[in-house]
Amino acid sequence: LLKFSHELLRKAAADLDSLKCEQLQNQSRLIRTQEDLNVKKSVQLDSVQKTVDEKLSSWSAVVAKNSEKKVTQKEMKKVVKLAINEQDRERNVIMFNVQERNADDKNEHHDGQLALRIMKSAGISDQDGDNF
Repeated sequence: LLKFSHELLRKAAADLDSLKCEQLQNQSRLIRTQEDLNVKKSVQLDSVQKTVDEKLSSWSAVVAKNSEKKVTQKEMKKVVKLAINEQDRERNVIMFNVQERNADDKNEHHDGQLALRIMKSAGISDQDGDNF
């Protein structure tokens, strides 16, 4: 029995040494693979950095080139007019069941009173109407 257990222990020790050696080899392969991955990531990062730098410098050149253009007074008036027209359109309201007024009628007081009544019926206070 002692002889059998002694052989069994030797075999177990040999298996243990073999497993340790295999583990060391696997760890060595893992380290090499991680190093390869780090190198590839570094190359890829350098490529991305180069592309970003190139595009940023070309974008900066486009901005610099376009900013050299002088804006004329006529162009500025056109842009301001467009912006004002857009703001005016945002304030337009369509009212149903309201009597149309004649275009020649300049009675703004009547229009103001009508607008206040409509706002009140819609649950909008006079102060809210000041924002329009």
